[in-house]
Amino acid sequence: TDASSKKKKKQTKEDNEVEADAAAVGGTAAKKKPGKAEGTASSALSVHEATGGEKPKDGSPQAAAYKVAALSSSADVEARSPLSAAPKLGGPLNLIGAQPPNRTDPATLDFSIMGNVSQHKWERWATKWVPSKPRKTVWSKMPRIDLWVRTYTPGNHKLLTILYESLEMYWPKHYSQLVVLLDDESPADHVFGQLLEAIPPYPKVYYQPEPNWDLFPSVICGRTKGYDRQMYSGFYADLYSDAPYIGLVDNDALFTSVIPPSALFDDRGRVVVIGKTTRYDEKGNPFVIGPMNGRWAWATIKALGLPQVADFMWNFPVTVRREAFAECRNFIAQRFNTSFERAFYEIALTKGSYCQINIILNYEWYFNRDKYKWHLQSVIGASDAFLNGTWNIPKARVGTHARGSNSNDMYAYMRQGYCWGCITQENCEDKEGEKAAAPIVKFYHQILFNWIKTQHLWTEKGSKSQAAAQAEHYAAVKAFTDWTWSPNLPWLLEHKVAHYANCEVPPDDANCVDYNERMHRKHAQKVANALKPKHFWLEQCVKTFKNLVPDAEFSPR
Repeated sequence: TDASSKKKKKQTKEDNEVEADAAAVGGTAAKKKPGKAEGTASSALSVHEATGGEKPKDGSPQAAAYKVAALSSSADVEARSPLSAAPKLGGPLNLIGAQPPNRTDPATLDFSIMGNVSQHKWERWATKWVPSKPRKTVWSKMPRIDLWVRTYTPGNHKLLTILYESLEMYWPKHYSQLVVLLDDESPADHVFGQLLEAIPPYPKVYYQPEPNWDLFPSVICGRTKGYDRQMYSGFYADLYSDAPYIGLVDNDALFTSVIPPSALFDDRGRVVVIGKTTRYDEKGNPFVIGPMNGRWAWATIKALGLPQVADFMWNFPVTVRREAFAECRNFIAQRFNTSFERAFYEIALTKGSYCQINIILNYEWYFNRDKYKWHLQSVIGASDAFLNGTWNIPKARVGTHARGSNSNDMYAYMRQGYCWGCITQENCEDKEGEKAAAPIVKFYHQILFNWIKTQHLWTEKGSKSQAAAQAEHYAAVKAFTDWTWSPNLPWLLEHKVAHYANCEVPPDDANCVDYNERMHRKHAQKVANALKPKHFWLEQCVKTFKNLVPDAEFSPR
């Protein structure tokens, strides 16, 4: 009896310590200097300790986090973290590529709300599109992945010319549905949503009630309250689908290749996740490598109390177990000892930036690692499992982010994917062209190993190379005999460069101060440099050469 009493008192003391730690994090985060407390949480950890998969040491931040995860299943968590109003799900599936029986005549629809730039494009899309023939394929046996996008009416040009058209070209037909979430308080969004429901790919459209805008501090460089709202919505994506997996995409997500099952699932049925590892210095501070990698680490550490293992906004779709959204919300609410909404506000205050996808998949890494197949690109200084082929085996990305790319890029990416795919499968429409262009498959299909036009290809040493990953991908494409091209392919390939949305415009510079402002300007300049014509750089090269060797004869040709 004495031993049992002592054990119970010890357990109660440990629980109180965890709750006190969670309360301290949740209750003081808004008053703390950004980054200070988060650094303390991570400084006791090396990347290897944080991600090695070993049982956490007692007293370590990992041990506290794992105890919070256990507590987060308690009944009172959801009561303290109320869900947004959940819509009623059900009804027939609107599978991508299929046509519902009660289709509205597109000639009766008014697309003027789309704006002058894209109205005629939507009209053409609605009237020319024809459904794919339903047939059983290997996808019929795969777990369903519903694609989920948060957008609004002004984003319709990107939605059509980037997401919709690349889905039509490359996403498997009659396999899953598209879910679109819009703003409930916007009359324009309701008109927009009604149009979307009436035309291909006939998405399920839902409207999220207007939130308490005080939830969104809007302190991130180049971002407005709209970004905060998008991130908040993403934490609740599970409310809008009953599929076992949800694939998050943006309205400028661009699919660039034929998608065989191995691109989304491994041979054990685990969903594929692609990311890029995060490194820390000896004090536990994450390295921010360039304008992209590592920038969300502080927010992820604040949300989870654990070091960020990797950035996961490096692939589309970002596929997550549906249950993971609620589990992660519960964990965060329990850790902060408050409602999820209050915790979200504290996370959104983090210096730099944050991303809901990043937080959710880092949560999954720690607590549901065996349910995914992880492919984590190594970075300079990576070691152990992140360099020896355990986690860093390259994987072809079948979707990329069009942000930073211009209309020429979109035009090229859409056609490159078709060329590589039809040459590999020997089913190009133009047989003479197929024969003439056959050598192309010996070159790198670079967009499969790039992201947001960063021009930093995913390369690993030895057998874990980009070449090996591309060969594996196209071997799967060749073996994917169930694949058939969309019947809409001929007229989709007729589009000129000007048809596609231009995503090269840098974000607004609101809220950019100090370090953030410098990084924002640096990123904008990098994007601008990438867009300069080749002859500009040739002229710079000529000037440099002439300065170094003034007496030499040099021809720009």
